[in-house]
Amino acid sequence: MPSSIVMQIKFSLSSLVISLLFSFIAHAQQVNIDPFFNQGSGANGTVLSSVLLPGERTIIAGSFTDYNGYTANRIARLNPDGTFDPSFKTGAGFNGTVNKIILQKDGKLIAVG
Repeated sequence: MPSSIVMQIKFSLSSLVISLLFSFIAHAQQVNIDPFFNQGSGANGTVLSSVLLPGERTIIAGSFTDYNGYTANRIARLNPDGTFDPSFKTGAGFNGTVNKIILQKDGKLIAVG
């Protein structure tokens, strides 16, 4: 292949990469931090999945076993302000990492680990 064609291909690929980069930057979402969200010490492990529930509570799941001093074996429900919701009864919780949680249309949760 002649070197001029190779140079054109390299230039075209470089231009494409730069265009895509600027496109991603232009469409990046702005993140707003909620100053009233108080997670305290939070989870003592990794949170791998979360679901926002009606009423602005959040279910989190992952590899943690504690949230703000409360036993939460890999799943917990948080109040809108980020505090632990002790009324969410999970029994013993999970004995392994929860990788994903999904909220079904009927309001039930599916946990995958």
